[in-house]
Amino acid sequence: MNPVAINLADLDGANGFVVNGLDESDRSGNSVSNAGDINRDGIDDLIILLAHHVQMKVI
Repeated sequence: MNPVAINLADLDGANGFVVNGLDESDRSGNSVSNAGDINRDGIDDLIILLAHHVQMKVI
C-alpha cells in the first residue's frame, strides 16, 4: 500500500477529521484505537489517548 499525502485543511468532516491537542506537549494521539460501538449508535467509536490527562471522551 502506498501512502497518500492529505492536506489537513481539505478535511471537511465527510472525508475525514482532525483532532487537535490542547498544546504542543500533551501527546494527543499517542495511542489511538478502534473501540467498537461503545454508545450503541450503530457507528464504531474511536479512542484517543491524551497521555497527560485523565478525562476520557468518546468520539
